[in-house]
Amino acid sequence: ARALWARCQTAAVVPRGAAGADGFDGADFHTIVAPRITAVDTTGAGDAFTGAFAAAIDGRRPFDRALVEGVAAGALACKQTGAQSSLPHAGPICTLADEITTGNA
Repeated sequence: ARALWARCQTAAVVPRGAAGADGFDGADFHTIVAPRITAVDTTGAGDAFTGAFAAAIDGRRPFDRALVEGVAAGALACKQTGAQSSLPHAGPICTLADEITTGNA
């Protein structure tokens, strides 16, 4: 993520699947550890991550919170089969994100 920042001078996000995500906002490096889940199907997990991260940034949430919400959405998407049917809604994303942030996930 830092290398991307140095090259592009823009925020950098590196999703790491089951490991979580890394991000660099230009000032701070963030590593978000994914919660442990029993994955049923990983189809759509990356899309869920990207969509939730983008929605959080658009909602003017802090960069590190946006990363957490992205990780939460990706994890939740893995708990159901299919792509569209597994995409989580904002409520469950925020609930799991709060658990990740407090270390209860």
